[in-house]
Amino acid sequence: MKPHSPHKHAEFIKAWADGIAVEFSNGDFNGWRDVTEKHHWKNETDYRIKPAAPKWPETTMSCDDMFKSYSEELLIRGHNSFGTDSNGLKAVCNAAIAHACETGQLVPKDKADALYHIYQGTVVPRDCYEIAMRDLEKAQRGLLCAGFVDHGAQEWKPPVNKAAVSLREAHAQIEARDEQIEALRNLNRNAANRLAELAADRAERDTAIAEAVRDALVSGVANYSAGCAHYINSSVDLAAIIAGVKP
Repeated sequence: MKPHSPHKHAEFIKAWADGIAVEFSNGDFNGWRDVTEKHHWKNETDYRIKPAAPKWPETTMSCDDMFKSYSEELLIRGHNSFGTDSNGLKAVCNAAIAHACETGQLVPKDKADALYHIYQGTVVPRDCYEIAMRDLEKAQRGLLCAGFVDHGAQEWKPPVNKAAVSLREAHAQIEARDEQIEALRNLNRNAANRLAELAADRAERDTAIAEAVRDALVSGVANYSAGCAHYINSSVDLAAIIAGVKP
């Protein structure tokens, strides 16, 4: 039996069987599509290993939309030739997107979210937006310290029946209060130190009193013993005298 010749696309068939993603194209406006288990391998079909994920975003336009836009642009420019397949149109669109991204004309969404912020319908650099927000917060704190009230919309009004305090006076009041708080903290620290000193003095006095009491007790016991001995000696002498015996 004569061995049969290998399939024209045996290389891609084997690669797909090994788990590698393979794409096919019939040369129509459907472009490149993934090979699935239901695919029929044909000699006249073009195959390729699926390219790696692109560095930049690719067009999401359908083949019909790309061809329509391309045809309208040619008609506007006075051309009547539409001899371009979907793969060529898609490549041109992706090349334009890549060029725009590389030159900074377009920024992918994941990078745009980190670099830009949409504020009231306007795209502004995120660092500028954050600086502006910090300045607005400082201004709001200043108005609140000065006694102003937010009445909604874009209006800040002075407090009713109360003279508005200037921002400089408000800061001065805050600094004065900070100084009062610091003075109270110092007072508390001084009081704590004084209490510690009094406790140490009391401990010394208690120790001195205890030693004095101990010394007095020891001295009293010694004097009592000496008195008892003297009393005993006096009693012996008295008894000798009574007995007519001189000591």
